[in-house]
Amino acid sequence: MSPAVRCGGLERRFGDRLALAGVDLEVGEGQVVLLTGPNGAGKTTLLRILATVLKPTAGTAEVSGHELPKEATAVRGRVGYAGHEALVYPGLTARENLELYAALHGSPEAAVAGALDLTVAELTLSTGRRLAATQAASNRSSGPVCLAA
Repeated sequence: MSPAVRCGGLERRFGDRLALAGVDLEVGEGQVVLLTGPNGAGKTTLLRILATVLKPTAGTAEVSGHELPKEATAVRGRVGYAGHEALVYPGLTARENLELYAALHGSPEAAVAGALDLTVAELTLSTGRRLAATQAASNRSSGPVCLAA
């Protein structure tokens, strides 16, 4: 099985400025990766390349077996990217915002609806479990109980 993400010698320049310098990375399916580093280290640039928002200036990148930037359209239907300054429309619900961005990236409507339904069900179940645990704890203690979902 090929990795979910693979980069080899990945670079990105903005004029004379090297923002991403020879990144080699392999991430297996289901793995979680934490990118850390100071401002300007290239974290956002790497994520924007993998989300097909930017094109690399050198090196190779693959997402789910699709070569970037050549197969960017196939990747856009599988990847979501929300930077630290995500643009959302306040007049839309969270679900409507996600549906809009999925449509803009060419994701199949039925697949998006199914994925969102699963996510909502999972969040509801998770929140319900936390609420039940919090209520059980509050019945045994005299102190205040706070729930953050």
